[in-house]
Amino acid sequence: MNGSPSNVRMREESYDYHSHSLKFEADIDDVVEALRKSQELECKVVEERLRAQQIYLQNLYDQFNREMAELECPNLTHSEPLFRAIRERKEQIRQESAKYEDMKKVASGFSRTSKDILKEFFNN
Repeated sequence: MNGSPSNVRMREESYDYHSHSLKFEADIDDVVEALRKSQELECKVVEERLRAQQIYLQNLYDQFNREMAELECPNLTHSEPLFRAIRERKEQIRQESAKYEDMKKVASGFSRTSKDILKEFFNN
């Protein structure tokens, strides 16, 4: 009974498993490569946004330092608006520094970062 229908079916199932196994291997390779590319893109986006925030913060600090230097000017007659501007700049620096700290939380991975942070800073 070598040619019985059940033996033929068993050989076909074994063959099918082998071809499926090869397909699984190819699928896994494709998924891993797609993930790698996706993560590279995510890393580029993160770096771009963090660098932009760094530049923005540096500009705020530069502006703050100019305003502080202006306070030392002996010809300064109306200092109240300047004091207000300095207070506002300090608050702006505090807020933007907090944003920067939140943005750094993405270091644990996009899947582990809060959806709010991803949406606000990385458009995800």
